[in-house]
Amino acid sequence: MITFFYILNLIFHRIQHLINVILSFQPGILNIRMIWHGKVKKHTSFFIGSSPEFELSLYTLCMLARTNSDCNLEINQSQLPIRTSDVHHMPGLQIGAAYPVL
Repeated sequence: MITFFYILNLIFHRIQHLINVILSFQPGILNIRMIWHGKVKKHTSFFIGSSPEFELSLYTLCMLARTNSDCNLEINQSQLPIRTSDVHHMPGLQIGAAYPVL
């Protein structure tokens, strides 16, 4: 008979393996299609495996340096363009979108 603790132990080891696999990857970029409030966005991308502070600092830097255009960065000897756009109907500089371009 399979006990509750056996199943719990099995789940724990699976989760532990999954965490080890995730932590072994270098930060990367994921490009996906998503639906938000019933509207389809064909392509969107975001970082995987990096800190939120890293992402926000990149987006802020690019927004201040190259508003409404691509900001070409080099990270780990790889070119990484970040696209930013300002919210035009609001006064002042406000980030409408900021994302890595693939």
